[in-house]
Amino acid sequence: MRKAISTVTLIRSDKDKLSQLVKQLEQCSVLPEELVVVWLISPNALSLLKSKHFNIVHKFIANDELAVAKALNRGINATTHTDIAYIDVNSVFPTDLFQYGQDALLNHNVAYTHDISSHINVGDEAATLRTHLSLITTGESTAHAPKLKVGAEPVFNKIKDIYYGKPNDHRHRFAVFFISKADFEKTRGFDEAFTGVELIIEDFIAKCYQSGLSFVSLPIFTITALSPVAGNKQVHFFNMVMNTKRFYHKWGHYPNKALLKRYAEAGIINKCFEDEGILFTCQPDITMNKSVPNQREKHSLNKGSTRPHEKFASVMSNARFHENIS
Repeated sequence: MRKAISTVTLIRSDKDKLSQLVKQLEQCSVLPEELVVVWLISPNALSLLKSKHFNIVHKFIANDELAVAKALNRGINATTHTDIAYIDVNSVFPTDLFQYGQDALLNHNVAYTHDISSHINVGDEAATLRTHLSLITTGESTAHAPKLKVGAEPVFNKIKDIYYGKPNDHRHRFAVFFISKADFEKTRGFDEAFTGVELIIEDFIAKCYQSGLSFVSLPIFTITALSPVAGNKQVHFFNMVMNTKRFYHKWGHYPNKALLKRYAEAGIINKCFEDEGILFTCQPDITMNKSVPNQREKHSLNKGSTRPHEKFASVMSNARFHENIS
């Protein structure tokens, strides 16, 4: 007999996606016993959403869309069963998701799917995508979903071509993952000192490894829609930098070094950040939505050089921040 399983999801802005998630869960071959929904926005009509097939528990974090780690901990700690599945509210998954996830937890501590970040509107195409994902998992094929073997070298490129998405390495992002409550407690959960979404998952995975937990990738593909983050991008930039500093302090390396080098080349942070630590060479003024120079940059302004806020604006206009945990 299978253990009962709890599912957790967060609502930060895409509240309309909750109905779609519940509909997907209700169609699974193995149903969860409960869905814990943690709201980081104000209550609304969907905050009372129920299902005939499983219990839905609504929890609330008082209007703090950046308290993602706190929300994850609250959701997982609120579950009542031994096995837990976290599912991004924007994800589309095959109907046999829970069967594969729970089977994997018999021999491993953490199981995750092959997730594809996509800019397509999965809300409009969810039923079709679920059919394709199920066919791919079982090794069958259709005109739109050719037979693909998980683990084959070209599989991600083929999936990317089909869904116009980008495959994600598990070290960077868990859109869908399984873990037992006991193993989650071994890690002491997500670090609530991190603000926003940046590096929360990377830090949690490092804690899992530190706790001796084993990982396994499921022979399942999931697709997660990416939606632009709401609010001030400069706030998210600050959160990324501060979270990076904390991550480095804890683990001794930068997990997002390529991104930091881009910021250094743009003159936003110091070029020698690997030796000196991260320092702002121009500092965005989040209250005025512009950048102001710090003391290190004042001398360069007198020489007619590019103003720091212009450097920052250029980079930020090309920066891509997303709601999903990544």
